[in-house]
Amino acid sequence: MSIWDLLGSISYVLAIALIESIIFLIPILLSAILLPPRFLKNHFVSIGSLVVLITAAWLMYANRERAYLGTWDTLHLVIVLVLYALSLAIPIALVIHSKRLEQIIQAAMERVAVLAYIYVAFAFVGLIIVVIRNV
Repeated sequence: MSIWDLLGSISYVLAIALIESIIFLIPILLSAILLPPRFLKNHFVSIGSLVVLITAAWLMYANRERAYLGTWDTLHLVIVLVLYALSLAIPIALVIHSKRLEQIIQAAMERVAVLAYIYVAFAFVGLIIVVIRNV
């Protein structure tokens, strides 16, 4: 495998990850626009981070159990959806009512933001390489 092929393979991974991130971010941004300001706009970083982390954990669980998803009955799916909703609602309620918890989450996200900037830069370079390779 040549360097250009290796760079192309990495670029495809980064480009797809960027597209997935954008798709994942759109519902959070839409909910920030549509919900009352006191609910999400005032707590956007902390609640948005919680939603992303909790949803990612549930998606990892679903990915691990995907072989069984076809065999799950309706009751099992309802139970999983209720547990997902509770795992979102309880931390969100805690963040809304606890300034200390919100500050902790915001401090952690400020530290992670540096890595996010690096990721976005590499992802855009990867996207450019994918476009160049396919044109």
